[in-house]
Order: sequence, then C-alpha cells, then structure tokens
Amino acid sequence: MFGSAQAEEDASAMNELDLSPDRARVAACVCRFLRNRGVQHRQQSRTVQEILGMSYSHSHRLVKGTVDWTLPQLMQIARYYDLTLAEVIAPLLGKPESL
Repeated sequence: MFGSAQAEEDASAMNELDLSPDRARVAACVCRFLRNRGVQHRQQSRTVQEILGMSYSHSHRLVKGTVDWTLPQLMQIARYYDLTLAEVIAPLLGKPESL
C-alpha cells in the first residue's frame, strides 16, 4: 500500500507528466526501467502482461509504444517493484534513474 509520502510523490509526478504527446518516450522509459531490473528485452511484454493482468497483445503494444500507458498502469508497475511512480518514470522527469 502507498504511504502518504509516496502518494504525494506519485501525485507530484503525475502533475509533471503528460503522457499523450509522446507515448514512445514513455514506453522507452518503462522498457529501460524493466531492463535495469533484469528483464530482458524479449521478456518485457510478457512481464508487463503478468504485472498488469492483460492480454499479451495489449502489453506488447504498450511496450512498443503504439498505445498510451495510463497512470494507473504505470503506478501498478511501480507498486509491483515496491517503488514510487517517480522512480519508474525518472528519465521523463529529468531525474536520474534509481537502480
């Protein structure tokens, strides 16, 4: 569950990020995040599918950047890795990535 400090940080990150104009950048950011956690390129769609509980085809479109990520999806990825949303999308916010 999110603590209040984590929820505030996630809300701040949401206010700084507009996902619709550049879905490819968001997808690349999530892929880089997954790669930094040891998920090989060929397993990223399958990993997203399992974390988000969706079809493989939709998860593959998310990873490829052909459909928009939603903030709840990004937050679910963050929760799965016990991190904040800001840590997942750090490169989009101009912040260094956490490992």
